[in-house]
Amino acid sequence: MDVRNKEIGEIGEKNFLNEVFKIIDNNDENFVNGINQDSSILRINNEIMLVSNIDKAQTPVILSDKNYDTYKTWGYLSVTSSLSDISVVGAKGLSFLISITAPSNIHSEKILKIIKGAQEACKHYGISFLGGDTKKGNELSVVGAANGIIKGSNYLTRNSSNPSELIVCTGEFGKFATAYYKLLNSIELDKEEIEYITYPKFDIKQCEIVSNNLDLFSSSMDNSDGINNLLYKMFTENNLGFEIYLDSIPFSDNSRELAKLYSIPLENFAFYVGDWNSIFTISEENFLALEDRVNKHGLHIIGKVRDDSNIKEFHKHGETYSCLSDFENDSFISTTSNTEYFSEKILTRESILK
Repeated sequence: MDVRNKEIGEIGEKNFLNEVFKIIDNNDENFVNGINQDSSILRINNEIMLVSNIDKAQTPVILSDKNYDTYKTWGYLSVTSSLSDISVVGAKGLSFLISITAPSNIHSEKILKIIKGAQEACKHYGISFLGGDTKKGNELSVVGAANGIIKGSNYLTRNSSNPSELIVCTGEFGKFATAYYKLLNSIELDKEEIEYITYPKFDIKQCEIVSNNLDLFSSSMDNSDGINNLLYKMFTENNLGFEIYLDSIPFSDNSRELAKLYSIPLENFAFYVGDWNSIFTISEENFLALEDRVNKHGLHIIGKVRDDSNIKEFHKHGETYSCLSDFENDSFISTTSNTEYFSEKILTRESILK
């Protein structure tokens, strides 16, 4: 596809990035993992690698001009979004910077709340908040940049899985989808749900178990854009297939309760965005070795890597299904980047499987 004379929303993110990859000179031998990864890794010396990530934070669903405190969530989300990508490749987070673009007529208290939220998130994760930058723009936008380090030579990428390896996950599925469904339908949220969408966090302790045992794992990716998007990027793009055991996915108790109460197929929650968990691949032998090293590692086996990219199987109650949606996260096309898209396609009584 010739993309140079087309608008970016017309060609989509994937085709645009393919053009970017053609023009970027990636001959720096110290840039060890290359572009198109969750984070970029630069070798400093034989003992230390610097890991960097920059990410635009999505507008929080709870944002309200009636309560300026909700703007703290935007800062908090910015830290979590960038730092989760740092952690998933095996790094220990060190610092965070924030860049805010804002129109001149916006109330200054909103900006101060965003910064305060970022500072609080940095304190929660135990990293340094190094300030950042503010600029005038047409709309309010928040971008975060996180840095971390890896000691040694091991690191993870999204494209280094091997056939027959286990697919494992950290954390639970369905937390954000449950809270968002309740918000859309004016259903009261409990304290845990309010905490999850107000102060979005990933489980850094589980990620540290991975980073402390990098020699055992083969690949990884942050799952905040939804598992269908992740499976495509980790496996299909790399000529691999997968089988996912939906009965083994650790759905949150609240999502199970909501699914039962409103007749929403539970598996649909696995395909939603906003879950701050991560996916890793590891051989069965190394998974057993991990159990010997760590008593309770909190990683759940949810599938297996297959050697054929045409294999895209979802197993439920002994039956095999495929996914109805071919959704890929695309930041440039509004019809798929809008959160409402997920509500219409996924949070319904119709299963996402076929």
